Amino acid sequence: MTSIAPAIKLQDVKKRFGSLDVLCGVNLEVEPGGVVCVIGPSGSGKSTLLRCVAYLEDDFEGEIYLEGELLGRTLRNGRLEQAGGSALRKVQMKVGMVFQNFNLWPHKTVIGNIIEALILVKKMSRKEAEVVGDQLLTKVGLSDKRKEYPSRLSGGQQQRVAIARALAMRPQIMLFDEVTSALDAELVDEVLHVMKQLAE
Repeated sequence: MTSIAPAIKLQDVKKRFGSLDVLCGVNLEVEPGGVVCVIGPSGSGKSTLLRCVAYLEDDFEGEIYLEGELLGRTLRNGRLEQAGGSALRKVQMKVGMVFQNFNLWPHKTVIGNIIEALILVKKMSRKEAEVVGDQLLTKVGLSDKRKEYPSRLSGGQQQRVAIARALAMRPQIMLFDEVTSALDAELVDEVLHVMKQLAE
């Protein structure tokens, strides 16, 4: 019987910014379907850890595996070397990340924000991408906002659009970086409700 690889596996991951040690030998395994919360004070490396897993930070020591595949490095002649091109993109496509400050394009509508990557990266037709986008907007409770621009949405609504955009790429792993920290207290519940539904 073959064992299933962890969704995420970190082995002795270290990250420095100048002389500051931010991650000091982190070891972690997350099983497929698992939900893990990383808790710590401001500046303790939570965002840096997530950015390493999403390979937005590539200058780290140690090894990160996503569903058994080594992130950002490849084995050549018995040595680990920096991966590039299609090998790296293949692993990165497994991860979706939602940030605390939404990062929506202000000049695009809600549906435009969601379908952009589907058209450019997944090479879907606009019609196919809009079908996926509309399904996701229904899932996050924003189907009536598809033609609105981000400036006309509440913070909670913008964050739900950001979640839908990340889900559009069908990642196997979702990372949420303090997604409610920029929201007013009354908007936190609507975002947490969507996240809870996704986890179930």
